[in-house]
Amino acid sequence: MKFWGIAEDYSAAKCKGRVCTDMATAITELSISGLTHRAKHYDECGGAPKSLFDLESVIDKSANSAQWTGDVSNAGPYGTTGSRGS
Repeated sequence: MKFWGIAEDYSAAKCKGRVCTDMATAITELSISGLTHRAKHYDECGGAPKSLFDLESVIDKSANSAQWTGDVSNAGPYGTTGSRGS
């Protein structure tokens, strides 16, 4: 994934795809050797790239988010903590 190349804002206001209201927002930030990139992602922004959903899923699994959210592996097409339905 080329995290550095994705847009910084996939908020509901900036989403260029389908939007469902009343969902969570994830902020993913990566800093390496003094370089930082941040992506703000409204959970139901259908315009966000699949690679961002994939990264969020890896983070959820690494952090064992299921201990707080329950098993959401079947919640959406990318298996992340939001519903992410089509």
